[in-house]
Amino acid sequence: MKLYVGNIELNFEKKGSGKPLIMIHGNGEDLHIFDELTESLKNDFTIYSIDMRNHGKSSMTDDFDYSIMAYDLYLFIQKLRIDKPFFFGFSDGGILGLLLSIGYPDLFEKVVVAGANMNPKGILPRITKISLENYEKTKSPYEKMMIEQPNIRNQDLNKIKTPVLVLAGEYDIVRETHTKRIARHIKNSTLRIIPKRAHHDYIVHTDELKDILKDFYYSI
Repeated sequence: MKLYVGNIELNFEKKGSGKPLIMIHGNGEDLHIFDELTESLKNDFTIYSIDMRNHGKSSMTDDFDYSIMAYDLYLFIQKLRIDKPFFFGFSDGGILGLLLSIGYPDLFEKVVVAGANMNPKGILPRITKISLENYEKTKSPYEKMMIEQPNIRNQDLNKIKTPVLVLAGEYDIVRETHTKRIARHIKNSTLRIIPKRAHHDYIVHTDELKDILKDFYYSI
């Protein structure tokens, strides 16, 4: 399905029944990374998995900016009148979850961010080096966005009122100290480092997180 938000179209799939759950992919990916997880959660939630702008089957534009993408998602929620959804964002999707929780404190009921970073310094130097080398060769706007954005401050995270579960893999591309910093500055947060997991392998095309998401959402 497609929905116009502003002057672009966002492609999305809606499956399941129950409380609304929005799931957002990472850089260069699309909604299908969550296919297995969606199948495992569709009896518990009405799931909206979305291709963000410049990804999947959504509109391609010249705008590669997390703030613009976050506003797209805000318009999507408003247009469909989704009331207090549960949010799960991976990598860039997690960044969008943080930005929306900062800008719209009452938008979500609960939020899970996995492998997210506040700024480019949160990424391991060897990964940043690879991104810089790739950008020099390709001038890819996806690489450029990751190298230059986001720029979330500690005091921005302090504004978040929503309960947030902060996840990362033990061998994530995001520094563990950085992940802990995110959790530390969100007042109502829980931190969980997934043992023996990297950035993608517990999320992309797996339902490994199904119980973690359900347990967090239904916890008091």
